Amino acid sequence: MTATAPREPEEHLRFYRGIVLVGSTLLPVFGLIEFGVGYNPLSARLIFAAAGYATVLASYASPALRSRFRAVPFAYCCALFAWYSYIASVHDWMMADVIGLLPITIGATVVARRGWEVAAFLLFVVVVVIVAYALTPAPSLDVSVPLGILGVFTLILGWMGVWRSRLEGALRVANEGLEERVRERTASLEREVAERVAAESRANAANAAKSRFLANMSHELRTPLNAVIGYSELVADELSESEQAHLGDDLAKIGGAAKHLLALIGDILDLTQIEAGTRAIARTSVDLREVVDEVIVLVEPAIREGSNELRVDVPARLRVRGDRFALARVLVHLLDNAAKFTAGGVVELRARGEGDAVVIAVRDTGVGVPAQAQEGIFDRFTQADDSATRLYGGVGLGLAICKELVTRMGGTIALESAPGEGSTFSVRLAAI
Repeated sequence: MTATAPREPEEHLRFYRGIVLVGSTLLPVFGLIEFGVGYNPLSARLIFAAAGYATVLASYASPALRSRFRAVPFAYCCALFAWYSYIASVHDWMMADVIGLLPITIGATVVARRGWEVAAFLLFVVVVVIVAYALTPAPSLDVSVPLGILGVFTLILGWMGVWRSRLEGALRVANEGLEERVRERTASLEREVAERVAAESRANAANAAKSRFLANMSHELRTPLNAVIGYSELVADELSESEQAHLGDDLAKIGGAAKHLLALIGDILDLTQIEAGTRAIARTSVDLREVVDEVIVLVEPAIREGSNELRVDVPARLRVRGDRFALARVLVHLLDNAAKFTAGGVVELRARGEGDAVVIAVRDTGVGVPAQAQEGIFDRFTQADDSATRLYGGVGLGLAICKELVTRMGGTIALESAPGEGSTFSVRLAAI
C-alpha cells in the first residue's frame, strides 16, 4: 500500500497559490513601463509569469505537487531575487533596485515556517547580493545598505512567520486533542444512553410482566374468596335458627376478613389494570349529582359504623368531563377513607364551579395527616404512618388509585390537612 504525502491545509494552499499568481501577474504589468529596456526585457518577465501560471495549474492536477506546494512560492521568490539582483547590478544598485527587491523578500519570508528556512533564505540573500555587487563596476550604494534593509526585513518577517507557524501547530494539536476528547465523550454518552434505554426497556418489560401477573393472580384469588364469603353467609343463615347460632359471630368474622381481603385484591387489580393500560378511561359529560347519589348509597354503612354525620352539598345540573365509573370509584375511596379515620365527627362532600373547572372536596374532622407525610400521601403503598396501618388497616393503595384515575381524566387531586383538625381532599376536573 503506497503512503500518501501529507496534505497542506486548504487555506494554506490557497495562500501559496495566491503569492505565485500575484507575482506572475504583476511581473509583466510592471514590465510594460520599461518595455524595450535592454537590461530588463519584457520577455524575461513573461517567462517568469508563464512558469508561475503553469505551476499553479499543475497543482490542481497533481496531488503530489499540492502536498508540497509551499516550496513553489519559496523557490519562485528565490529565482526572482537572483534575477533582479542581476538587473540591479546592471542598473548600478540604486535605491529603487533595493526597494524593488523588498516585495520578493517579503514573499519568500512569509512562506517560511521554520527557523532554518529563514536562515537559509537570509544566507541566500547575502550571497546573491555580494555576488551581484562583485559584478557591478560602480554601485551607487554601499553593499551594507541592501544587506541591512533586506536582512532586517528577512529577520523580522521570518521570525513572525516561524512563531505564527508554531502557534498554528499548537492550536491544531489542541483542536485535535479537543476533538478526540469530544469523540470519546460522545461515544461514552452514546454507550450510557444505550445502556439506560436497554435498562429502561427491561424495567418496562418487567413492570408489564408484574402487572400481568398481579392481574391474573387477583382474578385467581377473588374466585375462592367470593366462595368463602358466600358460604360463610349461607352457613350463618342456616345456623341462625339452630342451637349453634352462637357460631354466627365467628362466621361473621370470617366473612368480614374475606371481604377486607377481597377489597385489597380489588385495589391491586385496579392499579395493575391502570398501569397496564387495560382499563379505558373515558372523558365524557358526567352528571355529578347522579354519581354522588349512587356513591352515598355505597358509603353510608361505613359512615354509620363510625357514628359520623354525612353532609352533602352538590348542586344539581353540575357536569364534569370525565369517566362516570372512575369518578365514582374516586369518591368512594375518599369517603371511605374519611369515614375510616373519623369517629363521631363529620364527613362532608361538596362541589362548586370555579371558572372552567369543578372542584369536588371531601372533608372530615378526623385525625388529620402530619405535614411530613403529606408529600408522599398519593404514592403507592404509602400511609400517614405505621400506626395508621395497625389501627385502621389497608396497604396504602386507595389514594394512589385515586390519583391515577383523576390524572387520566385530565384532572388533579390535592390534600390540605393538619393533625387533629381533619383532612380535605380536593379533586379538580374540567367543567362542561
